[in-house]
Amino acid sequence: MDFSDLNVNKCEKAKQLQQKWDIVIGDYYFDKSTTYGRKGGLATTGAVCVVDEKILIDVMQGDFVRSKSIWLPRQDQFQRLMNLNAPIEVINKINSFTDNNDPQGFASMEQLWLAIYMRYEFNKLWDGNFWIVG
Repeated sequence: MDFSDLNVNKCEKAKQLQQKWDIVIGDYYFDKSTTYGRKGGLATTGAVCVVDEKILIDVMQGDFVRSKSIWLPRQDQFQRLMNLNAPIEVINKINSFTDNNDPQGFASMEQLWLAIYMRYEFNKLWDGNFWIVG
């Protein structure tokens, strides 16, 4: 699972993706409201978290702040969002995308799936800073 700053940034800026988040136990998310550790002697903000029973109760009671949370989908969640159920469908989708895009530009499978999802669902490409209509 990719918890890199780059993946978090790409997921945060994928607004259409964030709107699709139906919070369930086991989801990964980046909590922007958490102060976590020290980096270079300075406190850093944000931490990767996993939705558990306590978080789910907070969600149901309205105590979970979505605006301070960034969903970090797993590969299987991207595939489910795109209704890719059979292995051959997954392979065909990756092949179709990589025929027109350099797969070397992706540091992880999660980043590749995010790019595939944004391209096929919203016709958007990552320009290095933002998701733009492509």
